[in-house]
Amino acid sequence: HFSIVPDRGHVAPHEDLYFEIIFHPEDVNDDIRYNKVACDIAGASPLTVTLIGKCVEQSKENTKDLKFETEVRVATKSTVTIDNPTTQPWVIKPTISNIADLCKYYFKGKGTLETPAKGKGTFEIGYLPITMTKEIAHEEGKTIVQCHEASLFFPLPDGSALL
Repeated sequence: HFSIVPDRGHVAPHEDLYFEIIFHPEDVNDDIRYNKVACDIAGASPLTVTLIGKCVEQSKENTKDLKFETEVRVATKSTVTIDNPTTQPWVIKPTISNIADLCKYYFKGKGTLETPAKGKGTFEIGYLPITMTKEIAHEEGKTIVQCHEASLFFPLPDGSALL
């Protein structure tokens, strides 16, 4: 449920090293917890950290499907609009997660979305496939197509999210 980067390395004397802890839950669970995770640093006192996360069911009203159609090696774009009903501006850091390694670099967007107080922000997502989708099976008279899929996640300041 968590990954830490870097997970090993060298810290020079009088230097700082920052760790990035990434939470990527795999199922709905309101208490994902790892107590006293050890961080061993040679020549230093033992260090522990407790990692806590929560994964809630995403409501259908906060989920929107975007469909892209283009030819291989021809870019296309779509936009998502985020409403900010609060009196404070938001700076949101969206995450694009690819469903399969096959299309790892096909979807792209900016690292942040600024949404003014009581306003709207528009996020542009680009799609540039370098391979074609393809039929992978026929079941009960239906064709199953291997698609390029990704999810676009907007963590909102109030703790909710849009997907």
